[in-house]
Amino acid sequence: REMERHRQAALEAVRIAEQKRRAEAEAEAERAKRRRIEKERKETERSDRGKYIDFNLHESDYVQQNFGKTVTSMAMGGTATVMLYEDGDWMYTAGLPKLLHNKLKGRAKHHPSPVYVAVGS
Repeated sequence: REMERHRQAALEAVRIAEQKRRAEAEAEAERAKRRRIEKERKETERSDRGKYIDFNLHESDYVQQNFGKTVTSMAMGGTATVMLYEDGDWMYTAGLPKLLHNKLKGRAKHHPSPVYVAVGS
């Protein structure tokens, strides 16, 4: 009787371990699926907004070096160019209006990242 109880306990432990392994595998598959969906969503957004640049502007080499598929918004006005990136970062060239510079630079870390920028009239 005691041996049978140990045998049943061992079988139960194996069953529980197998359930746990399956649950972890399913959770990892779900995480991978979410990562794939997020990657596809970002690629669709990038495609919709365009991934290429053609221009004749002030500091064009600097702008071209910093332009890429993660740029979400780009504005030009006068001699200034400003770009916002998917990760919340931003870059600008000389001539950026002081109020816009202060608005971008003075953002608190806990505030949402800017998603759109416009310069000019």
